[in-house]
Amino acid sequence: MKRKKNKILVYFRNIYAIIGLIFFTWMVFLDTNSLVKFIGLKKKLDLLEKEKIKLEIEILKDKELIKKLNDSIEIEKYGREKYFLKKENEDVYIINYGDSLK
Repeated sequence: MKRKKNKILVYFRNIYAIIGLIFFTWMVFLDTNSLVKFIGLKKKLDLLEKEKIKLEIEILKDKELIKKLNDSIEIEKYGREKYFLKKENEDVYIINYGDSLK
């Protein structure tokens, strides 16, 4: 009689283990909010947060440049450096060094 109860108890333990394994597999791989999708979304979120920080730094640099360009002398300097603008009756020579490091 004791042996019969022991076999039944082992059988139910196996059913619980199988059901638990099925539930675990379902939650990790097959569910709409699965662990695999969660990890992928977490990686994407981290990349987007890093990009956000870079863009915020770039915005601050642009704001400083806008404040700096309120002066007409600074606008002229910026135009000469970035867009190679020149005054009337003036020659501008652009020298590029091919072997220089950037």
